[in-house]
Amino acid sequence: MIQLAYPPTTNNLFSTIRVKGKEKRIPSQAYTAWKNAAGWELKAQKPTPIKGRFHFSMVVFPPDKRRRDLDNLLKAPLDLLKTHGVIEDDSLAQSVKAEWAPDSPMMIPAHVVVTVEPA
Repeated sequence: MIQLAYPPTTNNLFSTIRVKGKEKRIPSQAYTAWKNAAGWELKAQKPTPIKGRFHFSMVVFPPDKRRRDLDNLLKAPLDLLKTHGVIEDDSLAQSVKAEWAPDSPMMIPAHVVVTVEPA
């Protein structure tokens, strides 16, 4: 089980800039900051790398009760796991499961809890 800061949504991972009249997609400032912070969180937890196919599950503890698309939160954590060698590639996912955390009366900082297991 891996706990990470609440990730940016897929819609907020990249920004479009103009370079010499052409549009170019670059990581957004929010995504870059999240990758840096979450990368350190991940390293501190020392997850066991998985070779080959895997099962991925994520429980999301949102920052508030606004409506959100759960599936838009999957990309950043999966890419982070690949970048840090926990998984070889997210295309090797045998299954992907995401769910909202049950409502809790406690004030919990927004975060996600990720589980990755060999398939």
